[in-house]
Amino acid sequence: MPLPFTVEEYYLGQRYMTSRQTVEVMRTSKLKESAIPLAEGTFQQCPELVIQHGKVPNRRELCNNGTYIKKRLFLGGKMPGWIRRFLPEKGLYVQEEFWNAYPYTFCRYTSEWFTRVHFTIEGMHIPRDRGERTDVFLDQPQGVVKEVCTIDIAAHVVTKKDGGVFQGDPSTHCPPLRPGWQQRHDIDRMLGSYKLASLRIDAPMFGLAARVQRAVLDISVRDLAIHAHRNLYCWQDDWLWMSPKSVRAFEVHVLEKIAANNLDSVVIPSKPPASMSWWS
Repeated sequence: MPLPFTVEEYYLGQRYMTSRQTVEVMRTSKLKESAIPLAEGTFQQCPELVIQHGKVPNRRELCNNGTYIKKRLFLGGKMPGWIRRFLPEKGLYVQEEFWNAYPYTFCRYTSEWFTRVHFTIEGMHIPRDRGERTDVFLDQPQGVVKEVCTIDIAAHVVTKKDGGVFQGDPSTHCPPLRPGWQQRHDIDRMLGSYKLASLRIDAPMFGLAARVQRAVLDISVRDLAIHAHRNLYCWQDDWLWMSPKSVRAFEVHVLEKIAANNLDSVVIPSKPPASMSWWS
């Protein structure tokens, strides 16, 4: 997935986007989707899970220091209705473990009800890249089905909530995205975001395995990636000026309001006065 940001910009932007999107989903969801923090800390050596299941060749060196976050997610309407009909409510709860050694990331999802599902997402973010590389991950073992999907966030109309086509602020140097923008955009302000999503179900599914895998991968990887990164682009006037300190303050603010069950009082950062440049 090519993105019109530097690696440094994206690191802050995706953190802002994750916190803001969590608030908006939990505020508006009719089926009560939620993301409740369970643990947060750091690690100083590559996790055994990453060593065993990762596919980036130099993951040991990349993932030997970073942050660890664990959340309990209620998927609710994120799952198709035909799957929800087969599951008890507990089946819609999963635990998310995220090892962030940016630009490398690794995430594991564990069902609280059905422990035979193994789902991981490995990520690598490469600067000055248009998302065209094929050598980021090691080849899959023989017999494993692999599908490559190139995501273009401009393939769907990028809009703000009022429905107007996003124009961006001149100070951000990010014009509207038109078809073919990847080849025209300044390569110095681009990155390639590569994700390897792996799903295995160790149980008889009576012919439903392929359908479940397709639903999970489409929803959790493709559809959510498009939605999240369209928001990231549309919200850039609200976050591109922020410093690492201000982004962290927003993350802590959101966590405190979730813990207090008081999401209505969350304050979403907005663009500072025009006299303040985004790079200050």
